[in-house]
Amino acid sequence: METRIRPAIFDDLAGVPDLFEVSIRQIASQFYSQAQINAWISSRANLKERLAAGFSDRAAWVAIDARDRLLAYIDLEPDGHIDFFYAHPDVSRTDTTLRIYKAAEAEARDRGMSRLYSEASEAALRFFEKHGFTCLERRELLVQDTSIHNYQVEKKLFPPGQ
Repeated sequence: METRIRPAIFDDLAGVPDLFEVSIRQIASQFYSQAQINAWISSRANLKERLAAGFSDRAAWVAIDARDRLLAYIDLEPDGHIDFFYAHPDVSRTDTTLRIYKAAEAEARDRGMSRLYSEASEAALRFFEKHGFTCLERRELLVQDTSIHNYQVEKKLFPPGQ
């Protein structure tokens, strides 16, 4: 499948809630119970508004196919926080996912950020660790009265050549 990575535009946000849900239902369901999946997906209700509110303050990229179908989305906050990184099951564990992540990392380096950090699901933890992140801690959360966990991950960035 031919994919293209480009900076996100505001109109891309319309497709993010569907991407979020299909990613969780088909990828994260390997690691979380149905109750946990349902609780996680409940945040979809205000997802577009939440992303829109901070859109101008962060960098973001999308992966799209030849028909402009949204396949992946990642954002980067000014302090190096990756708040949102989801990929469609069709491109999960492919070069597309790596390429969109690399766009965010390159931007962080260009801006002189000293680190990247995120809260990673079980599925995402493997990706982040494979690409140089360290797991700092497992975090227990309560979402819609349902216990769910994720991991605080961090990658130290150094100037080129170090």
